[in-house]
Amino acid sequence: MEESIFIKTFGDTPKVRIWDFLLDNISLDFTKSEIARQTGISRATLDRIWPYLIKNKIIIENRKIGRATLFKANKENKLMKVMIELDNFLITKKLDNLVKQIEIPA
Repeated sequence: MEESIFIKTFGDTPKVRIWDFLLDNISLDFTKSEIARQTGISRATLDRIWPYLIKNKIIIENRKIGRATLFKANKENKLMKVMIELDNFLITKKLDNLVKQIEIPA
């Protein structure tokens, strides 16, 4: 699996993986276990980071299905809004560089 531009820019740490995952799946909701599995971090590591995510309202509870609680990125959070803009900027910059590398014959 290729690293995202976000991870390449900020490093491959558990927090960065979580941010990257949330930004890539901004409108979807997930259980804690799904977030751990999809980011490739252990549940114990996620449990250490979880209070930061909840306290700062980066993620919010979205719904419950049976005993499972699903969470999603809080798009109304100011920090999340900035991170979305940053991620979009990085992607745009990468695309611009790729376009410059393509030579179009006349």
